Amino acid sequence: WASSVDANVSLGPTTVSSGVDFVQLEQHARYGMEFLSEAHYKQLGVYGDLMYGVVAVDGSRNVGPLMVSLSGEASSILIDGAAGYTFYGDDHSVLSLEARGGVRYQRTGVSAQLGLSGATVTPPEQISAGADALAGGHVVVRPRDWFFLTGTADIGVVGASSRTWSASADANVQLGPRLLVTVGYRTLTMDRTQ
Repeated sequence: WASSVDANVSLGPTTVSSGVDFVQLEQHARYGMEFLSEAHYKQLGVYGDLMYGVVAVDGSRNVGPLMVSLSGEASSILIDGAAGYTFYGDDHSVLSLEARGGVRYQRTGVSAQLGLSGATVTPPEQISAGADALAGGHVVVRPRDWFFLTGTADIGVVGASSRTWSASADANVQLGPRLLVTVGYRTLTMDRTQ
């Protein structure tokens, strides 16, 4: 998986993002990982999705006679867990439909150091975490036994977010009994007041 993250962090009434006016920030992805799992038994399915990543932020600028610098990192973990029931079709049908329900947990931690002409201020780490209950579905269109298209969507129904949803679309090619090649795209949005 290749991931792109766009995050704005608010500290009190001030929003800090890549467009900070007085300090030019540089963002560097330090590391990240993705883990997907699924298990099926007849019409039932269980799914897990874990994403973890760390982004470093560095910047400095002269403000009058003072040198102001900012350095830190933001780490984020996202865990989706869901169960599904296929109510139409099966693994060999041209079309199959599955209803899903589950939970999304997200935690972001921001730690930073602010330097002012040699003096360093390290505020406590800011942590935002919350969980949401999800409802959604999964569709599979299988024009050939070895080629199929999938789509998945969910929306938060209750929880810590004012709004969360995700959607994905994939093209899949089965190359033998143990090799599946998948190319796809996923988008996910989560809004919380904190």
